[in-house]
Amino acid sequence: MQIVANAPRQRSAAGNLRHPTRAAWRRRGIFPTMNRPQLQLVVTASCTLCDEALAWLASMPDAAGHTLVTIEVTEDDATFDRYAHRVPVLIVGNAEHDWPFDAKAVSNTLNAG
Repeated sequence: MQIVANAPRQRSAAGNLRHPTRAAWRRRGIFPTMNRPQLQLVVTASCTLCDEALAWLASMPDAAGHTLVTIEVTEDDATFDRYAHRVPVLIVGNAEHDWPFDAKAVSNTLNAG
C-alpha cells in the first residue's frame, strides 16, 4: 500500500477544493491503480486513534496495492464540518467507515471495487 500524505488539491474557478487531477498525481510520481479504489483516511494531528487506524490498514492484506491518501480534517471547513467528531474515518469510493473499522465490511468494500 502506497501512503500519500496531504495529496495535492486544486481550487475550482469558484474557489472550492477539488480532488487532485491525474496530472498532479503524475507530477508526484503516484499512479493509482485503475481497478482499485483509492483509500482516503481522514485524520488529525496528535491523534493516537489515527495512528492505530493507519497501522491497522497497513497490516490488512486486502489493502495491499491500494493507494492511501491521508486528509487532514482541518484542511477545509467542509471536511471539518463533516468529519471533525468522527476522526479517523476511512473513505473508499462512496463508502465511509468509522473507527474502529469492521474488518469484514472494509474487506467487502475493497473487493467490490
